[in-house]
Amino acid sequence: YDFEGSNNGVSVDLKGIPDAARPAGGYLWDLCDAHGKSFRNYGFFTDDLDLPRNAPEANAGGKVSSPTKRVLMGKTDGSFASFDTTYPDSDARRALVVPAAPKEKTVYGAFNDPSRFAAWKREFDAYVKNGNLPQLSMVRFMRDHTAGTTPGLSSPRAMVADNDYAVGQMVQAISHSPYWKSSAIVIVEDDAQSGYDHVDAHRSTAYVVSPFVRSRCRDSRFYNTDSALRTIELLLGMPPMTEYDAIAPPFDIFAAHPENTAPYVAVLPAAAIVGEVNGRTAYRAADSARLIPTRREESAPDEALNDILWHAIKGTIPAPRRHYSLSAPATRDGDGD
Repeated sequence: YDFEGSNNGVSVDLKGIPDAARPAGGYLWDLCDAHGKSFRNYGFFTDDLDLPRNAPEANAGGKVSSPTKRVLMGKTDGSFASFDTTYPDSDARRALVVPAAPKEKTVYGAFNDPSRFAAWKREFDAYVKNGNLPQLSMVRFMRDHTAGTTPGLSSPRAMVADNDYAVGQMVQAISHSPYWKSSAIVIVEDDAQSGYDHVDAHRSTAYVVSPFVRSRCRDSRFYNTDSALRTIELLLGMPPMTEYDAIAPPFDIFAAHPENTAPYVAVLPAAAIVGEVNGRTAYRAADSARLIPTRREESAPDEALNDILWHAIKGTIPAPRRHYSLSAPATRDGDGD
């Protein structure tokens, strides 16, 4: 992942060097900045992998989790943890009084927040009190990547449950706030790897939570991440960044008037799941520790990751079913050459 604002481990934009991985149309936060839309960043394009640093990155103000882009400076919560599967997304473990896994971090940042949700909620409560919530909040709950069966860390089931509950807690907080009737929460996964389903490994889920979503709406039409971006752009009254989001169909799920303004209450996962810890004899424990880093998005082969996760959650993985299609090559002169 050499493209979250760093090239070869250097936050080049902070040094005035062009970022080789920056898309021509920029990022969503660049679009907001150009069109005067307020925004706040929680966990995207931040870097704390070198902590403790001898000195903070330029203009980072000594923040624990430093943004890697100039435009994110002053718009990023430095106490919201960067990518790290050893740190909780939610308050599930504390609510259920479940002991932390042996290798789990229990606090992070200047405020000793016990979870990413707690860090976000601390700022959200202040915005509610002051009536100045940014128009766009980008929140990265990432623990559903899991650490596989790495010994001493929470099991895959525990990490996914923790991640799910964090999303539920966020919806609960917003839906009980004065901002609920003017909010839309767009929830996507970063990719579908290691998530094979009965149709296709490229499929992933997306959710939109808002009083304006049509009741009982389940939309199975083809969308992709560009559609999520286009939906956000339209809701904020901004133009597209590139031809990709310009032609992407936005989510066609909204009603003209609110259809469900009832607040949401997050459902706690079972304590037995939240408290699961990988043992030294877990299936492919050594491979998990080798293949799945806790501080970076994994880049191991999908087949290996899927095998580890499937065994950890469901048991023996079924044999794959593959389908092939053959077609004759086109000829140029009609004589088979």
